[in-house]
This record gives sequence, structure tokens and C-alpha cells, in this order.
Amino acid sequence: MGRYRKRPVLGGPRSWERPRMERPEQDAVPVFIRLDAATPGDDPCERLREALRESDAAPREVVCDLGGSAGPNMATLEILLRMQLTARRLGHEIRLYRPNAELVQLLEMIGLSDTLPLYGP
Repeated sequence: MGRYRKRPVLGGPRSWERPRMERPEQDAVPVFIRLDAATPGDDPCERLREALRESDAAPREVVCDLGGSAGPNMATLEILLRMQLTARRLGHEIRLYRPNAELVQLLEMIGLSDTLPLYGP
């Protein structure tokens, strides 16, 4: 009798489980967005919203190309997390393409590699 298990309240989602996102269809083409060095007046989240508005399908992956971005710093990390939040609010999920090794290590070290997964096999 010493074991207690958390139970959902009135059949609602369990508080410790993250809601599952719908997976894109296998033949769905991902939306690509490039994250370059930040310029004044550029809002990557707004560019993401606009790209998703222009896309014409059910929830799909968003691939964020980091090939031209600077090394990992708090500003880059904040932008990526804000973009992931924006994408999830719209029913999508961002995957990172061509991140540098330092950014991958940073994401693994602080426990965000599942929140910002990599694109590809």
C-alpha cells in the first residue's frame, strides 16, 4: 500500500506527459526556413508564420537551415526556442539542419536535444 501512482484528473492528460504531435505524412514536403545572422528588424518567428501560411497541407515538418548562422550563443538559442514554440502553436515542429558541432553539444549538455531535434537520418 506504500505505492502511489499519479493519475490523470477526470481523464485529462497527465501533467508529466507532453502532448503528442501529429506526425507528417511520409510524402509530405517539409517547409524550409533559413536562419541567417540576425539583422535589425528581422523577426524569424514572423518569417516562419508567413512560410507556414503559404504552405498548403496538414501539419508538416519545418526544417531550419543553420548553415549561415554564427556559433552557439544565447541569442541563437533563444531564437530557435521561440521558433519551435511558434511552430508547435501552429501544429508543426522544427528540425535543425546543418547545425555546427558546438550547437549540437550545447543542446545535448543543457537537455534540449529532444526539444530541438536534428533533421535527417
